[in-house]
Amino acid sequence: LERDHWWFRGKREAIGALLERTGAGPPLPGERILDIGCGTGAVLEWFGSEAFRIGIDDHEDALRHAREKSGATLLRADARALPFRDGSVDRVFLLDVAEHVPEDVRVFGESRRVLAPRGLAVVHVPAHPSLWSPHDEAMHHVRRYTRATLETRLRGAGLEPVVLSYTFGSILLPAWAVRT
Repeated sequence: LERDHWWFRGKREAIGALLERTGAGPPLPGERILDIGCGTGAVLEWFGSEAFRIGIDDHEDALRHAREKSGATLLRADARALPFRDGSVDRVFLLDVAEHVPEDVRVFGESRRVLAPRGLAVVHVPAHPSLWSPHDEAMHHVRRYTRATLETRLRGAGLEPVVLSYTFGSILLPAWAVRT
């Protein structure tokens, strides 16, 4: 599903547009990319093979699928204690992960710790706590974020937000109507 489903395709397109908006563009050859919570590796696969891609996840089944398709270096690890040196990666991708971890500031702090001094972290989380639904519970979420909460937690972890934006804003009103 990750290759063709509208949600995943849309998220990748939004991330690509965000990278362009910040002036970062797609990963460059030789850049060290870390995908925290890489799941089955669709984002790592999307980056292609020019950058040095590392994916971590704490689910062995997900890593098994990622190994089959991504060609990236993969490790089973905990986002709260990353097994990398300080400043060792150029870009961190934390896509739909922080909402699963009670200690999200710790995850953000670990992301900051492993980033090179001029590194870039891309964070994607579910927004609007008022949209909490049984789907969030089924997905084992512990929270949804407001813009202000996310910004406060990122700054508290030493990350400086460059762009804070919503993805899929066009479906916000219909989603709110269905869930309420």
